[in-house]
Amino acid sequence: MLRNTGGRVDGRVIEDIAYLAVRLGVGMEVAIVHHTQCGTGLLADAAFRRSFADRTGGGDAVLAERAVTDPVATVRRDVGKLLADPLMTSEVLASVSGYVLRLETGLVETAAEPVAPAGR
Repeated sequence: MLRNTGGRVDGRVIEDIAYLAVRLGVGMEVAIVHHTQCGTGLLADAAFRRSFADRTGGGDAVLAERAVTDPVATVRRDVGKLLADPLMTSEVLASVSGYVLRLETGLVETAAEPVAPAGR
């Protein structure tokens, strides 16, 4: 399990998946999970984001991209991001799927069915 704020796929997550796959010698089955009521939704507010960026030195555009206001949409974007990355060959990534945990109900819904990377 890799965990980061918002559960978003970024360069560090991609490198970690590649490292683990090479280390273990198997293609990874990756499940991306976001949840409703995510605190990173605050990053969609420009004033909050600027304040946070000022305190942490983060870039405004990068922080805006991390906001999870629609977890179904962000899960699907992150699945696409993994599948499109050149490091995610079939030797590294067996499949990637996406899910949303609905905190209101405690139920998990499928947002992206498992997909294998294109043959590269």
